[in-house]
Amino acid sequence: MYIELTGCLGHIQVIFKKFIDCGQCVLIERIRQIFAEDKSRTDVRSFHEDKQGNIWVGTSEGVYLIDCDSKTIKAHYNLENNLARCVLKDSEDQVWVGFFGGGLGLYNPQLQSIQLFNVLSKFPSNTINALYEDSRKRLWVRSEERR
Repeated sequence: MYIELTGCLGHIQVIFKKFIDCGQCVLIERIRQIFAEDKSRTDVRSFHEDKQGNIWVGTSEGVYLIDCDSKTIKAHYNLENNLARCVLKDSEDQVWVGFFGGGLGLYNPQLQSIQLFNVLSKFPSNTINALYEDSRKRLWVRSEERR
């Protein structure tokens, strides 16, 4: 299965599709749109699949948790800064959220805030564009600043 992003006047809709391999060809079966029609213009910035097979989605309206099996939204988290650019659930089951203008947030698995890193706390940037955990369990953060 893969997730396709389709543009719609600068906004992105989340559509699940899956591949059906039939020898020499690959058929694509459209499953359905995940967000309700009133949320179809939500600005989607990132996806992260966790160990349990859930998809964490960073959007302009906070973070959504999607169940891949049922293709339904399990939870929606409104955070202190809803402009979530990237989401990562690390090997310790902590959730990291990078914000546009709000820094880097560390949360428990229920998205209760543990710590916020921003320029007020001597973090180098308030705009986080990407998160990555390497094989040594180190968190890599890509920010907007060029220091």
